[in-house]
Amino acid sequence: MLYQYHDPLLLEVLVKDLRIAVVGLGYVGLPLLIGLKKAGFRNLVGVDVDEGKIADIRAGGRQGYDSFGRDEDMQAYVRGVQSTPVSTPAELDPVDIAIICVPTPLEKGSTYPDHSYVLAAVESMASKANLIILESTVAPGFTESLQDMYPLVKFAFAPERVSPGTGRDPKECAKVVSATDPVALVAVQALYGELHEEVHAASSTTVAELTKLLENCFRAVNIAFANEFADLARYTGVDPREVVELASTKPWGFMPFWPSAGPGGHCIPVDPFFALSAAPGRSLMRVLHQAVASNRDRVHQIAEIVLAAFDARPEEFAEKNILIAGMGYKPGVDDRRESRGEALAEILRNKGLPVATLEFGDRDLHERIGDAAVIVDMHGQVIGFDEPGWPAKVDCTA
Repeated sequence: MLYQYHDPLLLEVLVKDLRIAVVGLGYVGLPLLIGLKKAGFRNLVGVDVDEGKIADIRAGGRQGYDSFGRDEDMQAYVRGVQSTPVSTPAELDPVDIAIICVPTPLEKGSTYPDHSYVLAAVESMASKANLIILESTVAPGFTESLQDMYPLVKFAFAPERVSPGTGRDPKECAKVVSATDPVALVAVQALYGELHEEVHAASSTTVAELTKLLENCFRAVNIAFANEFADLARYTGVDPREVVELASTKPWGFMPFWPSAGPGGHCIPVDPFFALSAAPGRSLMRVLHQAVASNRDRVHQIAEIVLAAFDARPEEFAEKNILIAGMGYKPGVDDRRESRGEALAEILRNKGLPVATLEFGDRDLHERIGDAAVIVDMHGQVIGFDEPGWPAKVDCTA
């Protein structure tokens, strides 16, 4: 099928002689670069404006970005990639493909998508690349708008589906791809076919953009609903986790979501606003609006529970603190973006309460129990603190 196009770019994909730049070497871009090398692509270069990160990668480190790949993978990348990573695209020679893996947060102080990092990356590569692929999450219609801005460059959208800390092989996760040009689409399918067991082509870049948003908005809505249903279970005097476990025995039509402190990280708390930015007013997506509000309020509800536990035995807990265990946005990661633990600590400190924090697994956890009036377990990993005289425990997942 590929050969009918007689396009040099496509033929180069087949022989893996493409010169590919990955722009943004965080939890998405760095494993992608490693994956390309392991797949046999020979002419690779990584780009990141963070010079400290570049120096760390050149030295064989990863700055905590351990989504996939092991230390030996990083060492092999540093030894084997022809072009060393650079901190500015100005240092680059022209490339065939640039893959953009930069953050897309919300604008500071607002709930509107901030595409500035993507725009800057595209601007830096538009004169150097024949095809630019976006893996960063963007609002619906954004990729098409880039094609209008840069008509001489081909654009594609292939959203990342990375799940940091799980250790899953990215090849096992199907890849959705799209492009503004049919020839570019075939090239993108061929490229990602070397990295994933399944590749599915969308009919347009907007379809692919909405696919990515649906995946994460689905989770946001169900996290909110799971927490509200857990509240109902507790109100009726039963264990919400038992309810979810039993519902999970149904083999169809149900997917388990567990009680939590609400979503954290770079995706689930943020991506709903990319979808809402495309909806006119609040007449559309009313369920998503409510879920976003419910998820944001969850940490305040937990704060009230912690306050009640702290105030329950004031004499016994005099001169002691509230110890929050688990400050990453989820277990097994160091990333604190939109961390519910960070948000809870801020709320409690603003109320004048003494707060200490640590990661679950820190060696001094047991040593610090004596200083704590309440231990807040953000991720349901703290066990064995039920002895008399030990701190009260608030488990955000129970």
